[in-house]
Amino acid sequence: MTTVTLAAPGAFKSFSCQSGNSYTSDTNSIITSVASNDVDDLLEMGCTFPNDATQVRYNLSATTAPAATDDTSKGYGVGSIWQDVTNKQYYECSDATASAAVWNQLLSPGIVNVTGATLALTFAAHAGKTLTLNKADGIALTLPVAAGTGKWFDIVVGTTFSGGSGVIAVPDASGIIQGSVTAPDTDAAGTSKVWRAASTDDTITMNGVATGGKVGDKIRLTDYAANKWVVEGYISQSGGSEATPFSAAV
Repeated sequence: MTTVTLAAPGAFKSFSCQSGNSYTSDTNSIITSVASNDVDDLLEMGCTFPNDATQVRYNLSATTAPAATDDTSKGYGVGSIWQDVTNKQYYECSDATASAAVWNQLLSPGIVNVTGATLALTFAAHAGKTLTLNKADGIALTLPVAAGTGKWFDIVVGTTFSGGSGVIAVPDASGIIQGSVTAPDTDAAGTSKVWRAASTDDTITMNGVATGGKVGDKIRLTDYAANKWVVEGYISQSGGSEATPFSAAV
């Protein structure tokens, strides 16, 4: 006998059909293995097809990101919204194929105040956000592996570095940073340089003087291809020995 999956109007709801068959929705509000001759009864009692574009399931109380198995079998469809309340992130489903669902993260703007000595950035927790660096004696940020997601991190110096540097680096030797930054010279008004990353550079170092790292400096790093980040922005330099903030150090 042909069976189908339906989405119930709530979890653990019980239904009795004219055929004598009974069904109870699971914790995901899904009823599986519905006999085809019971479908009309269940639809009349408020159930829907999981892929009904006007009735796709939303999950606004999840504590983790969605997985490939959060698919049509659980009532999700194209357009479903998933909220990860733990990491304060939203996702939208673009493909609900069984065991191969595709969820796209919706960038969630916000400010992350970085005061620790190290921070490993993740797309889930930090993409699309502004990270304000507030530790004068140095902060080391590690980027995630670039995969061509198009996601970015905005990094702003909130406290001028002194006695340490702000360092931003790729996670391993396969990654590189490309692009350039504008660098006004605070010792000579109206004077500035443009520093461009070399083909093998993978690290940005701002020491608070010659290589930037003063209050208000801002750069954006965008994941544009596998193992490739592109940088843009501006840094303020001083001291008379201004130098590039880029290096190959990983």
